[in-house]
Amino acid sequence: MSENHFSILKAEIEKDLIDLDVIINEWNDFNAEINERGQKKTDLRVAGSILHDFYTCIERIFSKIANSIDGELPTGGSWHSDLLDRMAIAIPNIRDRVIDDSVKQELYEYLRFRHLFRNVYGANLKWAKIENLVNDLDSVRNHVKEQITQFLDSLI
Repeated sequence: MSENHFSILKAEIEKDLIDLDVIINEWNDFNAEINERGQKKTDLRVAGSILHDFYTCIERIFSKIANSIDGELPTGGSWHSDLLDRMAIAIPNIRDRVIDDSVKQELYEYLRFRHLFRNVYGANLKWAKIENLVNDLDSVRNHVKEQITQFLDSLI
């Protein structure tokens, strides 16, 4: 690894964390609009897209860590959940864990939703199925950012 390897990785991930904030701000603005005018059926598609982007952004961070530090991404049909699992474990002589088990469990719900979102038509989405996910976005984002920031601080 080059002398700048961890500095470059840290800068890239910090940019992703800013993107995560942008996604949350989009949700907060959209949610305020919904509260003002009332829900429409098509709002589910927008909410689903925001939830999809939320987890995708986090997974991008985890992928960068797996590639740059662990040396590889998991493979196979369950690689998405395997990657999430891997981020919750320390790898001796390589790196500390990135997130704890409670954040991993929170993120599993967003991973499951993203899989659902990619595999069903938007007209089949139900508010009852995503309500907890959107209501918890700020809190989960804060937990994720805090733990990823702590991990990044341990690198340099």
